[in-house]
Amino acid sequence: MNCAIGGDVKDTPARLSRWPGSCWCKHEASGIRLRDDLRVRLQERFAERERIARDFHDTVFQGIHVLLLGVNAALDTVAPSDPAHTMLSVALKRAEQALSDGHDRIRWLQEPPNSQYAVHDSLAAFGSDLARCAGLEFRALVEGTVRGLDADVGCEIVSIGRECLVNAFRHARARSIKLHVSYAMHEFRMLVRDDGQGIDERMLLSGPVPGHLGLKGMRERASGIRGDFSLSTRPGTGTEIELRVPARIAYTQDNSRRRARQLLKARAVAAAEE
Repeated sequence: MNCAIGGDVKDTPARLSRWPGSCWCKHEASGIRLRDDLRVRLQERFAERERIARDFHDTVFQGIHVLLLGVNAALDTVAPSDPAHTMLSVALKRAEQALSDGHDRIRWLQEPPNSQYAVHDSLAAFGSDLARCAGLEFRALVEGTVRGLDADVGCEIVSIGRECLVNAFRHARARSIKLHVSYAMHEFRMLVRDDGQGIDERMLLSGPVPGHLGLKGMRERASGIRGDFSLSTRPGTGTEIELRVPARIAYTQDNSRRRARQLLKARAVAAAEE
């Protein structure tokens, strides 16, 4: 098929709009704009996380360290045979573990986005670690040809996936937990399913419990990357959480699309020069 274009260069966009591939071009351009807007918002979010991490380190964590030193000093004044010694020792160990968990969380908040997140590897390793600690069965399945994910979108997907897994291991009272990641042509899909006790419908209807914003946070993250977040649960039958992200948002552009865009640009330039 001949696709010759002539006329004034100012008329080129109008003529291009009549090309058979014009709809594809507009769709591709829309996806690029969405990714650019999303990247700006996520970079702002990472900068805010960095600020919060520094504030926590300089205030909360340093304050806790001072308290731990005080408890240790008090513990040395109590006889080992005194029941208070045992109570203080247990409280001290729990506080030290909580502090360690807090440091781990802050390091994760400060983690810079990778160029291409291997989401399935990251979440599979995270789930396996949780399974070893909890003594539960965990399975991870990857479907489709693995494609590179946009770095910022990948960060958000990993955050949602980790929150899903933590909730399942901590609250579901499940025997088995499954992670399913699918690299489909038109979308990226992630599914976390457990066979636990499910979530009471009244809790879902009443909204988030103060201090427990897991579901709300996951929905907000999904909305921020133009994703579709859904939850299905019944008491006694387990819970299923699914995230779907459109391909034009989730995936990095492959070589074939770049070549097609370059060819289109070359044709437009050649037509303008005629």
